[in-house]
Amino acid sequence: TLEERAARAREATPGTPEHTRGLLLAARLESLSPGEGAGSARERLTRAPLAGLEGDELWRLAAALPACPLRVTSVLQALRTTEPTREQQLLAFEIGVEEAQALRLAGGARPIQELLHERYPAIWSTIDLSLTLSRLGEETALDALMKTAIPRERAAGWPVADLWSSWGTATVGFGDIARGRGYLGRAVAGGSSNAALVLSRMDLLDGRLEAARSGFRPSILSSPPHAWALRGWGTSLLPAAYDPPVTAPASRQP
Repeated sequence: TLEERAARAREATPGTPEHTRGLLLAARLESLSPGEGAGSARERLTRAPLAGLEGDELWRLAAALPACPLRVTSVLQALRTTEPTREQQLLAFEIGVEEAQALRLAGGARPIQELLHERYPAIWSTIDLSLTLSRLGEETALDALMKTAIPRERAAGWPVADLWSSWGTATVGFGDIARGRGYLGRAVAGGSSNAALVLSRMDLLDGRLEAARSGFRPSILSSPPHAWALRGWGTSLLPAAYDPPVTAPASRQP
């Protein structure tokens, strides 16, 4: 039975591939039949070596592990040494996103996203990596990424407005407002509503209220209206601070 196989493998010498395989199988059994001691094999897996594991074993290990350095290492080794299925690609993507959300950027999200982009150069992998590079303050690396990605995707016939939008938003975040606005403008010209919202919010903060309203208007008229646009439009209609209150004219008595 599976239980007997797991027990025999767990009794193997710690540090050997057989022992790690046993823990992997035990963790799978625990997930199927949670009870007393559930999670113990999964926790012990975080300290198991990868030596001797290959192919789908690495993907199964990555799927079984909680967030830890070994999970990142197993995904990276699996990406380098196997031809992932669509489900495995999605697993690597989701682990990269989870690492980014937890702000484990340099040692977690970035190496996974860089390897995914290397293997699958596309708009989704470019934007995913660009967000992490932006958070890390890696302006030079982000510029190099976009200078390669935009011509590549345009040559392939794909719309590149989202790439311009991502590049522009990051560049503004780096403090280069003029260059960032230029990229966002290219994104708006390509049909990016997200870039229009970013530019409109910048106009609002700078006091250019008419320009802000013009930028928010298309997203207000969309169905459903974008929440950012509604808030921005409403804010643009507020009176300036310390303006005298507006009062209705006194009604005339007959």
